[in-house]
Amino acid sequence: MVCGGTDVDESQQTLFKNLVAFVRQSDDHAPKLTVAETLLFSGMCKDPDIRLNKKGTQENGKVGLTLAGLGLSHVKDTFVGNEQIRGVSGGQRRRVTLGEMLTFDTPLLCGDEISTGLDTASTVDILRILSYMSRLVNRITVVSLLQPSPEALSLFDEVILLGDNGGQVIYAGPTESAQEYFRKLGYQSPDGMDTADFLLAVASSDRNHLFHPEAAGDDDVVSAVIASTSTDGQPHTSEQLGEHFQMSKEHDVIMRNQMDAWEHDWKNASDDANDGDASGRDGSGSGGEKAIPPHFLNKYQNNFMIQTWLSFKRGIILWKRDLTNIVFKLIQTFNVGLSTGFLFKNYPQDSSYFGALYQITTTSKPAVVSPFSPSTKLTLISPRIVMSTSSTTVFQQMDDREVFYKHHDSNFYSALSYVLGKAFAMIPQQIVDTLLLGSLVYWLVGFAPTASNFIIYLLSFFLFNFTMIQLFGKY
Repeated sequence: MVCGGTDVDESQQTLFKNLVAFVRQSDDHAPKLTVAETLLFSGMCKDPDIRLNKKGTQENGKVGLTLAGLGLSHVKDTFVGNEQIRGVSGGQRRRVTLGEMLTFDTPLLCGDEISTGLDTASTVDILRILSYMSRLVNRITVVSLLQPSPEALSLFDEVILLGDNGGQVIYAGPTESAQEYFRKLGYQSPDGMDTADFLLAVASSDRNHLFHPEAAGDDDVVSAVIASTSTDGQPHTSEQLGEHFQMSKEHDVIMRNQMDAWEHDWKNASDDANDGDASGRDGSGSGGEKAIPPHFLNKYQNNFMIQTWLSFKRGIILWKRDLTNIVFKLIQTFNVGLSTGFLFKNYPQDSSYFGALYQITTTSKPAVVSPFSPSTKLTLISPRIVMSTSSTTVFQQMDDREVFYKHHDSNFYSALSYVLGKAFAMIPQQIVDTLLLGSLVYWLVGFAPTASNFIIYLLSFFLFNFTMIQLFGKY
């Protein structure tokens, strides 16, 4: 990988991630956040001005303008949703994925097969929006498409065509010049075939059916075709098309543009970061270019405390909206606590049943059961229940990992701030579980009836609960 003609080393990875906004093929979002909240969280993580100006999703704010540009203003208060939770439509969800990467400024936006799961009309609509917004903010947009429609292809200023064997670049240049380029190589477009289908055919083995150099009616074309192949006028292989492009004038134009002066001194980015002066000594780069904007050199745009706070607020919102899970947990905790408390109520303390269940044995018979006595078997009742119930959430939270990977790869926040924010957001639920389950078990079983022991028991129970959730819960 190169950036500005220079190999990207480890010191420039941070710069590259901040320069490029990458739109994934899949729509990975928190389903119970609204469209506006999803874009606002993205903006606050990557652009401190959005967090500080307090405009939120107002129409005159950056997030509000992004919503309007993507045609999402009328559904901004609707859940994003997924396959299980009702929300916006598939096309609108794809726009939300784009909007996440459009709320902050980057010179380059890359999209990976953004038409996946969309019909032709939705794809063209999204590409039209991208084309408009790219011109509006002077951003380069690179999108990969497998089978673009004629309407979709017409929206691109330039096209990069990859061959069918090894992914060689067989053409890169203006879209309107592509068909003429291949005509000069002997490939003729049949009547009624549009440019998109023609380019797809040339890039595949179907090009053999389009190879008719004699039909060009130009002796110079026929001679050039024979000279460009090593098979005496037979159709090119993908490798031959790639080699021919390397020697073409279209390729020369690209190389000359690479040699032109860059607006910013990207090559010395790592040096600027190490010197701690992103603005440069004289306000310019080594070759007269502008200095790199400082926010591109910082891995994260917010400090650690703000990252943690943003993750915490987001986690609290998601927890409060998961009302079904909260009610289910309360019912589950109450039933488990009640049944466990009555099961062990006044149970003989010398029973071997406890040893089989908790792998703890004793020969003493204390008159008063204390949760801190070495002979007590019941101290592990509640924690063991918590550990077993916490492990059931592992598969339910796998989707959260994909959202985290997307955000972390785009330098939204650090992994530690995310973990801490999520952990703090789950404390209210853990407090409720601890008070309900702990109180039922403690008093029904008959532990030491003193306030100090009860408080210490609840505290120990909470700490164990907190630890088990981090080990087996939502990460």
